[in-house]
Amino acid sequence: MIWHLCNQYFSYSILSNIEIKHDVVTTFPAVTICDRTIFNTQEGIAFLKDTLKTFKITRNGPLHELKLKFAKSSLLNNSTIYNDFELRKKMSKTLDQMIFECTFGSKDCNVSDFVYFFDINHGNCYRFNSGLNRATELKTVITSGDKTGLRLGLHLGSPNDFFDSTGVFVEIHDQSFRGLSTNSGFNVPTGAITSIGIKRKFYDKLNPPYNECIKHINVTDGYDSDLFRATIEMAGIYSRSYCFKLCVTA
Repeated sequence: MIWHLCNQYFSYSILSNIEIKHDVVTTFPAVTICDRTIFNTQEGIAFLKDTLKTFKITRNGPLHELKLKFAKSSLLNNSTIYNDFELRKKMSKTLDQMIFECTFGSKDCNVSDFVYFFDINHGNCYRFNSGLNRATELKTVITSGDKTGLRLGLHLGSPNDFFDSTGVFVEIHDQSFRGLSTNSGFNVPTGAITSIGIKRKFYDKLNPPYNECIKHINVTDGYDSDLFRATIEMAGIYSRSYCFKLCVTA
């Protein structure tokens, strides 16, 4: 009898307890926006022209995606520009140059509600309700609908000799996600009115020995894996999509 009880205990059998909660007040997600045209200022276009001239790249009409990737790689390898925060920021439009309307619920918002960061694929990016701005508390909502969330009006300019389209890259995610994943975002073209609604589910799972879930997913020594550590260094927290991306490119 004692052996049976001990054996049953150390088998770590799992009892599932599922609860569905409908929060009255829920935290509004983080919203990241990036100008799709990374080189769309005088400084950015000048850099493009110099890059194409230096490497003798011909251009007939708007830039092909492959040539644009080459220009981005040149920016990354140009330590003079890439390590100069202000000069790098001048490669594409800033938020105060783009934004002409910003409201959250019934209140106005502005540039101070966004956190800036630079992404090599998208240029200047801005994150609303990031949780990283200590001067601003996380936004919450009680009801769904376009009257209670974030409303943005952006001026993105017109197509030019280098780019045949303009718009923004948008990504909606949890505050725990710090990086930028091109796999989960989407493009919004210029001249469009876009409404976005989402549903979120949160799962809390038990730690080992009940399963193989890792408790500390935001520290590099939380799991003994080079990919795990590299993912955290890239995104700030473990992300399965980033891990897959690193695994493919490794």
